[in-house]
Formats: sequence, C-alpha cells, structure tokens
Amino acid sequence: MSNSGFAKKFMSPSQVASAIAFCLIVGIAIYHLPHLSAYRHLQVGQTKSFGDGASMSIDDVWTVRFADKRFLRVLCHWSNGFPPDKYWMKATLRESADGPNIEKNFTWYVPMPKTAMTPKGVTPFYWEVRIPSNMHGPVCLQVDYGSGRRIDFNLPCIGIERDSSVPDYFASSF
Repeated sequence: MSNSGFAKKFMSPSQVASAIAFCLIVGIAIYHLPHLSAYRHLQVGQTKSFGDGASMSIDDVWTVRFADKRFLRVLCHWSNGFPPDKYWMKATLRESADGPNIEKNFTWYVPMPKTAMTPKGVTPFYWEVRIPSNMHGPVCLQVDYGSGRRIDFNLPCIGIERDSSVPDYFASSF
C-alpha cells in the first residue's frame, strides 16, 4: 500500500492538511526557541533551612559583564515560606565562611515573578553581587538574617560567564 493510499484510507484531506500545518508550526517553534544551555550553566543545588521551616535554595550561578563591571548572579528560590517577611535579609560575598568580605561588593536582591511553571510554595529570586574583574575561584555567599544569624553557601566556581547579549529573562531591561 502506498503512502497516498494510507492517507486516503485513514485521513481526510483536511486532517492531512492539519497534520502538515501542525508539523510546520512545531518545527518553526523548535527552530526559534533559545538555546537552553544559555540559561543553565552550573547546577549548584544547595538548600539551607532558616530554622522556621522556610529554606533558601541556590539553583544556578554565573557571571555577566556590563561595560567594565562584572556581576555574579546567584539564582535562588524560597520554599515553605518567605523569610524576607520576617527578617531583614542581607547577602555578602566572602572568600570563605570565616574569611573577609570580597572587596567593596554591592549586593542586590532581585525578586522574580512567579510563572505558571513555578511550583506552589516557591518564590524565585536572585542575588546579584558586584565582583572584581579578576575573581574566578570558589567563594562563600553569606546570607545574614535577624540578629547575628547567618547561613553560608559555598559556591564552587564563579568563572562561568554568560554573554549579556544572550536573551535573558533574568537580565535588567536597560
């Protein structure tokens, strides 16, 4: 049996046209999707609890450049609560948990919108830290909350750089 005989026997001409249109649309969509490796570089996968049931997880780490400045982005999410409602949160980048702060690093807390894909009870955000241009090695992200309480996250490598011209839903809109 030939292919045309198969189509005539089991599919009407409108069904054949619909199947062809569907394949074209899927093919075009796949061709135009961004390359996913541009959005995922280093899976860190650390989770630490704040003691009240809420936890912070680090999902990914990378660096970006804007002009002559370099920034570390640490993609995170809160689970089982939202500690910024209870605590004043501050993050610093240190050479190690007990080491000194990295020179004059400015840190921003950047909330991200929840999407239909965001699991219930999870709030995505990232910390953005200004870092020296020659910094690449392991560091500690220290999150201070409340009076003298802190949680330390060891980041194995911050040398992975993403080109800021890549379409990036985490990037600033300027």
